[in-house]
Amino acid sequence: MRPAPIHELAVRKIMKIFSTILLLVTSCLLACADEQSAPPKNPAPDSTEDYAGKVGIGVIVGEPTGISAKYWLNDNFALDTAAGWSLRRDSDFYLHGDVLWHDFDLIPISNGQLPVYIGAGGLARFRDSGHANEVGLRMPVGASYMLENTPMDIFVEIAPGIDVSPDIRADITGGIGIRYWF
Repeated sequence: MRPAPIHELAVRKIMKIFSTILLLVTSCLLACADEQSAPPKNPAPDSTEDYAGKVGIGVIVGEPTGISAKYWLNDNFALDTAAGWSLRRDSDFYLHGDVLWHDFDLIPISNGQLPVYIGAGGLARFRDSGHANEVGLRMPVGASYMLENTPMDIFVEIAPGIDVSPDIRADITGGIGIRYWF
């Protein structure tokens, strides 16, 4: 059985998002290179204690593709959510929420921070009329590079899981993204 082809409009949207992210990352890298000789105006926090209570908002590309937000509860735990559209056929809207635990010491780096995280959460895919909505559980595993002199992070994650409604079946989601911290 051949998989259904991806609709041309969806491909255009994905390419536009990839282009936007590439432009944003390139701009950030150029800005960081220019600021290395000058003292930082808005340095990123030196530890997660400085992130506690802060919110990061940005974009994620993958499954889902849309908006990503993260809220630090304390030194190691954060709440993470994403909303957008699913690449799965007949999906109109995707939403997930997770609780994440971070290990800042697993991968030491000289500039910035690179916490590895694992978590647990749930997801929902809302379908076109005539199709059943999906609800599932997910267990994200990822890494987030927190820039040293800029209140931004770049992350990548993969989340194996299980859809529990309308049918029980294995699932996998994940993506890459970037967030700005307030």
